[in-house]
Amino acid sequence: MTMTHLLRTDIEIGDLSLEVDLEYDFIPGEKMVRYDKDGSGYPGSPTSAEFVSAMVSSCEVDGKQQKRDGHWAWNALDIVVAELIDRDWDRCFREKCIEHFNDKSERDDER
Repeated sequence: MTMTHLLRTDIEIGDLSLEVDLEYDFIPGEKMVRYDKDGSGYPGSPTSAEFVSAMVSSCEVDGKQQKRDGHWAWNALDIVVAELIDRDWDRCFREKCIEHFNDKSERDDER
């Protein structure tokens, strides 16, 4: 069962420091089922995450922070950030999202 979650993260692009709302689907892993003599069983699957979307919520440049407004430039930043995340998903962001989900689950369990 896929569950969609939101991770607020910071991304640096040149002189821009962006706060990004990254939406991802969390896919829980499945446990292995031992193989029987008849060949039935299942090797299991790892926990994973898939990129859904990204939206820039604020931008800081030269020490000045700007919150998202209706200007068209925000939509352009969303596109650039989404392409960056998609390109670096396997190398950087997938594991970050899995850790975010696990940390969130632990906090929820403590309540």
